Amino acid sequence: MSKSKGKPKTSSHNDCIVCLSDANFLCSGCKNVWYCGRKCQKHHWKEEGHKLFCKEIQFDTSVKSSDDDTLSSDKEECSICLEKLDKRNMNNLFIIENDGCFKLECGHTFHSKCLNKLRKFGINNLCPMCRRELPSGPNELHENATRMYLQDKNHKNLEIIIKMLEDAIKQGNILSYNTLGVIYSDQNNLDKALKYFNEGIKHNHSLAIFNSAQCNLKIGNFSISKKLYHELILKKEYDSEYYRSCNNLADIYFGNNQFKEASKYFQEAIKGKHPHSYYGLGCLYFSGQGVEKNINKAITNIKISANYGYGEAFFFLGNIYENGRLGS
Repeated sequence: MSKSKGKPKTSSHNDCIVCLSDANFLCSGCKNVWYCGRKCQKHHWKEEGHKLFCKEIQFDTSVKSSDDDTLSSDKEECSICLEKLDKRNMNNLFIIENDGCFKLECGHTFHSKCLNKLRKFGINNLCPMCRRELPSGPNELHENATRMYLQDKNHKNLEIIIKMLEDAIKQGNILSYNTLGVIYSDQNNLDKALKYFNEGIKHNHSLAIFNSAQCNLKIGNFSISKKLYHELILKKEYDSEYYRSCNNLADIYFGNNQFKEASKYFQEAIKGKHPHSYYGLGCLYFSGQGVEKNINKAITNIKISANYGYGEAFFFLGNIYENGRLGS
């Protein structure tokens, strides 16, 4: 049987709007159209555009149906895409998994990705089911919390900021793991900082990997720091974290008197114009540790470091010029 678009065919109130057979299930969103079963409801929702105008139909509070009479139960399936929800997630307010669920305060539950798609289409302020106001989206929460933290010099709003970031995480914002880690690190709560950095690492977030390495360095976990720096370097993203990781790894090797390895990573770090790396490499050339001694290369690298404003480079150059130690 062919289907007309737009208005339903000539039918009684309890006929399926798609196939005109007997209907027992009322749309749980608009409470205005009936279906014979899930197949027709899904077709009408996706193929005939009911998902676009369902929200525009006046919500009739006089029309009520029990969960048994409603085909689309928010307790079993996402009312946006009509796919099943993970029942393991249903008792939590916010959940983030690969295909996480998002339960609104009104009680309606959706896939996080479906709710975020609605936001992108501008439907970002009302629950698709009951029209109650939605909380801020994950990206908005993260941006606002980050801005507040940067402006809140006395940390008067720290609890509010942390709550916003935790909510952003629950809605799927991966950046918030790293931001929370940075906040706890700034407060010298390194255990909590590591907790959030390590969660970010599970999502392969480069900045979280770098900051976890830094945090481990502070508490003396050098072997873990080395492993994390190596992990970041192997990603070969050639961003600021890559070059800083090369520099910091070189410092670790330098401190362990592994000068050959130190020179290798200093030479990689200077490709990112890292001032300390020019200085470190210059020192190795000056002493002949890990590389063949070369005073000219030493002075060249240390001068570059000084030109970037690195203080130790100025002191080093002043010392060797004053003492006439430029001989080969």
